Amino acid sequence: MNYIYKEEAQKLREVYRDILKSIKENESRVKEKEERIREVAGYGGDMQEESQELRVQSDIIRHETKKLQQILPQPYFGRIDFQEKGEEEMETVYIGKQGYQSDGVMVIDWRAPAAAMFYSRNGRYTVNLKEGQKIIDCDLHLIRQLKTYHDHLEEVFEVLNAQNPGAAVSGTHIDQFLQKQLDRQGQERLKDVVATIQAEQNELIRISPEKNLIIQGGAGTGKTIIMLHRAAYLIYASKCRASDILVIAPNKFLLEQIAGILPDLNVEAVEQMTLYDLFLKIVEDEQKVNRLHLNPHILNPFMVPLKSRATAQEIMRYKGSEKTKEYLDYIIDSQVKVALAGAGDFLYDHKVLVPRDKVIGFYNRDALKSMPYQARREKLQNWLADIFESKSLKIKEGTKHHDIEDIKRKALEKARDYINNNLPDSSRLFWNGAVPAYLALKFFMEKQAGWQGPDLITLEDIAALIYLYLRIMGVPKHYRYILIDEAQNLCPLWLEVLKMLLAPNGSITLCGDINQKVSFGGFEENWSDALKILGEEALLGVLTNTYRTTRPILEQAKWALEKSFPDALDAMPSVLREGKAVKIREIIFNKFSTICEVISEINGYQTIGIICPTTQEAVKLSSLWSTYTKNVKEEQFKITFLPVELAGGTEFDVVIITDLDRYNRSNPEEARLLYTAITRAVHELYLLYANDFSDSKIASRSKINRFKCRQ
Repeated sequence: MNYIYKEEAQKLREVYRDILKSIKENESRVKEKEERIREVAGYGGDMQEESQELRVQSDIIRHETKKLQQILPQPYFGRIDFQEKGEEEMETVYIGKQGYQSDGVMVIDWRAPAAAMFYSRNGRYTVNLKEGQKIIDCDLHLIRQLKTYHDHLEEVFEVLNAQNPGAAVSGTHIDQFLQKQLDRQGQERLKDVVATIQAEQNELIRISPEKNLIIQGGAGTGKTIIMLHRAAYLIYASKCRASDILVIAPNKFLLEQIAGILPDLNVEAVEQMTLYDLFLKIVEDEQKVNRLHLNPHILNPFMVPLKSRATAQEIMRYKGSEKTKEYLDYIIDSQVKVALAGAGDFLYDHKVLVPRDKVIGFYNRDALKSMPYQARREKLQNWLADIFESKSLKIKEGTKHHDIEDIKRKALEKARDYINNNLPDSSRLFWNGAVPAYLALKFFMEKQAGWQGPDLITLEDIAALIYLYLRIMGVPKHYRYILIDEAQNLCPLWLEVLKMLLAPNGSITLCGDINQKVSFGGFEENWSDALKILGEEALLGVLTNTYRTTRPILEQAKWALEKSFPDALDAMPSVLREGKAVKIREIIFNKFSTICEVISEINGYQTIGIICPTTQEAVKLSSLWSTYTKNVKEEQFKITFLPVELAGGTEFDVVIITDLDRYNRSNPEEARLLYTAITRAVHELYLLYANDFSDSKIASRSKINRFKCRQ
């Protein structure tokens, strides 16, 4: 391999020098143009046009320079040698985060069609032409993975060599490059992931942009990574702007962990937010939202008494259903109907110009029913203004002098006055009418179902409020592509809302794992509801390999599901990584002291997630930890306390699950919560339980290192 390293190292240095040379040349060109701009600054006419043209050229060069500077830290990470069928010459291309061509070396963007062979490891790729897709078959001769840093080649891995077929790495085996990536810790694991995308992940990333897509994958299969790389791919394939894409994550914890992935791909300006952030962005009135005292929750089963859980499930599913959507439309229509019932005739010079029943008839026309209330209101206003204007022009037709613009203005004023006096303002209809009506409906539904739990605003309620806002005010911004992580916890109403935000010819990508559903609502076990809403052409992709969790951790996860979901065990993803045994610790003195002792024994990691059954427990333990460490200048780890319902999608080097004895594996909701918590662990897992916890509930001792903690 020494000669291979020398060859690639030399090539990298040449490319790096060429990039630096291009940057310097661009800087000189910009400097020349700026000097010319200063020279012609005092002149007008053609000189002004030249100055403007020079500014445009300078901006283009600066943009090119920025791209080159982004390439410098990692010029490329892969190489493929291939020969198209029927062609005599063999091509050598390098794969990077961005494309670049220097003397003798071509670097192609990882999203380019031919780059797919680097990930799939077969000699076939697809190109999109005006007349449709075309499949290109090739003989693939060489695949190399290259770890580069500026002009330094750190490592070379030969994945495929046609001259040495035995060197190829199979799809069920972790190659050295991927193994090193998986062994990294904390945020480092999420850097440069683009170099280690696997074949099944690459296939889903490159699904046609116009296709609605559901990605079902077990814990650690890379759903979040696929979602973000698909967002970057959509920009490349469709030429849309980054601001045309919306990425939704379930909570701030996950957003914080994934914040650097798109910028690492040199993709900026993609909106990333939670569902509640989306609500605040849409309604644009945080002050009024605050008055509602909204604090939306995923309704964690541990927040609900056991006897009330069936009721809670019934309520959540109903609130997020198509039936509730019909009630929301009724709320709007009934309030407008009441307003129109009291409306008068539209007058011209104190005489009836348009009778009240015709006004109501126009508003209720079938052609307008799909429009938001605000748009229908404006249509009605414009219709009345046109009638008033026509009447005015007819009356004044015989006069010599009349001002058309004055007539138009007066007609619009009359129509606006009529609308304002007879139809509620859109904002008032939402805040003073629809919102109180929905909250009253919510209260009624809960009481009718016999709900005796806490009065909570759930994410289903937020979906209803956004739906009302969009049906009244209209959509403030359409997105070309919407991608949602942890989508198993969404309800059908949420998906309807997201479809309303979608631009024509856009698409939705849902990523989730039915086995990690932590809400009483959410989609059914086979995604059937979601597929129905997305349409018959929607695709369902299933991931089969997990890369986050180790084999011992996944065995523990299977144990969590085996009683409530025995059939799910067959569909669990196969594991490619070995690791340390799971540790179970009995709490002898108190929970917090046990957590402190466990943390004191952990070495060599960056992040620890402490997952609790409820938000209250997480807040309490976090407060104790802050007090405990207030005099510590710098903590060894980044420690996060979080409730189990917010754990989805996150990952930590080490996970400590408190209150193992609180989870009943025979209860489906609790089994899923435990499975979700367990699978957050990347390298090590600790389970804490109380003295009265039966050994029969713990996985076999042969798989686990059990020991006690005493103060």
